[in-house]
Amino acid sequence: MRIAVCLTLAAAAFSAWPQAVNDFPAREDPLNVRAERFGQLVRGNHLNEGIVLPMVVFPPAGSALPSVGRHENAALETGLYLAALSHEYAVTQSPETRALADQVMDGILKLEKVTGQDGCVARSFYKAEGPSWHERCFFIPAAWRDSASMAGYRWLGMMGTDHLAALIAGIETYWDLCADSAHRKIAAAFVDRVMGHCIENNMRIVEPNGKTSLFGNASPDLPHEPAKSLHILSSLKIALKLTGKVAYHAAYNRLIVRYRYDDEVILARDLASNDTSGDRPAALALQSLIQNEDNSGIRPKYLAGLNRYWHVWRQGGDPFFAMVYEKVAGEKTIDEARLNAIKALWDADRQRGTWRIDTPEGVQTVEAESEESPVPFLHAYWYGRHAGVIAPEW
Repeated sequence: MRIAVCLTLAAAAFSAWPQAVNDFPAREDPLNVRAERFGQLVRGNHLNEGIVLPMVVFPPAGSALPSVGRHENAALETGLYLAALSHEYAVTQSPETRALADQVMDGILKLEKVTGQDGCVARSFYKAEGPSWHERCFFIPAAWRDSASMAGYRWLGMMGTDHLAALIAGIETYWDLCADSAHRKIAAAFVDRVMGHCIENNMRIVEPNGKTSLFGNASPDLPHEPAKSLHILSSLKIALKLTGKVAYHAAYNRLIVRYRYDDEVILARDLASNDTSGDRPAALALQSLIQNEDNSGIRPKYLAGLNRYWHVWRQGGDPFFAMVYEKVAGEKTIDEARLNAIKALWDADRQRGTWRIDTPEGVQTVEAESEESPVPFLHAYWYGRHAGVIAPEW
């Protein structure tokens, strides 16, 4: 949600505003060159204490540090980035990539620590003496609050089941492909706290004030969308895998046997909607569920849910979904047209716009550039490299 303090942005060429990284790729560059330069952009312009800021506003309207911009998707993109780094490590075995993934895992721990409640996860955080103008510009301003556990920090609440599922799926990929034994324990303990908190609150994301997050209800006792059943089943199954605790097996089975959450997974995709903003978390949740479920009576339902998503994905759009479907369903779907779409992957255009910001002299209109995070590109690229779909020379 945006309000009037943000004015319309227009696509723009690069200016002289200061940015940490300016080696921007060209669309005609080879795919591997785009991946390398987009990776540098994330590390230089978007990584804030281990978490990814999805869109950053540069000086003079923003900050020299990646803290001013659109925060509401930070936990989601951080999960995608952790998965991307883990796939990259599986391909390259680079110690630098593994160290960066460990740094991102540390940032995810701060998403919990900043809330002051074990098992409660923020959408984002940033270091600040008080509210900044950008809090009123995106999402829901009332969701921002001061941290009681990390002095001098602000954090964004109202975590959704979809973003949490993507974050936990990213941690699963890290646990599978990248983390050493010490970091596996760290990752498993985090997932245990988060999902234990969900079980204690009957499959709801509950914030430190005791209230259910606006987007955090997957309770069997309350009405909820079928997609939320997908999110919670996937997260519980991952918690069981990482911790081995019987509580997650019991909770997962209860939702299926008593409440038929597995049937709701079949209908998780609304075929009447063209909105794909929630499809990447759904794709990761379905992939994890299908790979982790060996019950012959349940797994086909998850495949049916995947096929319902594929009914929408096959019509075009993000080629990442075709890679997921081919890998998970085991059907050949990547034809020449989809290969060309993969080779044309692009993300993270810069824009120049005017922003109304608070200054000591009052509200002023300031011109500055903003940049979208290229994490979705990196996630698709390294997923495709690891899956053998994308050739290293492309």
